[in-house]
Amino acid sequence: PQLRQALLRDLDVQLLVLHAEQFDLGHVGHAQQPPAHVVGEGRHGVGARTGYTWKAGGCCGEKASDEDDVSFLVAVIDGLVANDGVDPNQVYVTGISNGGMMAYRLACDAPESVAAIAPVSATLFTDDCAPGVPVSLLHIHGLEDDNVLFEGGRNPKGLVKQDRPPVLDGIDTFLAADDCSSEVTVADDDDVVTETWSDCAAESTVELVTIATGGH
Repeated sequence: PQLRQALLRDLDVQLLVLHAEQFDLGHVGHAQQPPAHVVGEGRHGVGARTGYTWKAGGCCGEKASDEDDVSFLVAVIDGLVANDGVDPNQVYVTGISNGGMMAYRLACDAPESVAAIAPVSATLFTDDCAPGVPVSLLHIHGLEDDNVLFEGGRNPKGLVKQDRPPVLDGIDTFLAADDCSSEVTVADDDDVVTETWSDCAAESTVELVTIATGGH
């Protein structure tokens, strides 16, 4: 996908890293070196937000009704473009768990702000996701994840117990949004399987990486 290729080519790309529920900057601080920007929440400069969670749709936790994390992230990106000379066409967003769900929501609600997203151990938890422009997707998931179940359903572990959508629902949503053909390339490397759909609109790609023995 675009994200992997751009990083390998060392282009002027910008990667935003979104923390998981109940985590903060300190837990993902190793990614602070350029081109990564660790986006903090809660006590870290954007007000007193409850529980250090992203308002990613159905997950996670209770948050004030007037909080708008999509607008917050769009403002962060706009600031990087205006003040740091970031190429608006080379902005990538990744996150794990609740952070990955927020990456999905950002692509759904503000697709023009990102070139691609790379959720890890997450799922699309936003109703009526219909990006108006193609957004490339790289999703990475462990099949033994018992916090965000690959098949969907109620998670046995995690701070918030709830029914969550199957990962493949999100993959199908972006295959449709990116107008991808059904042609898929599959690479099987021991317990890691990579499925890639590259025949998509506007040179976008959708890629799903599953790890048979991977957890959350």
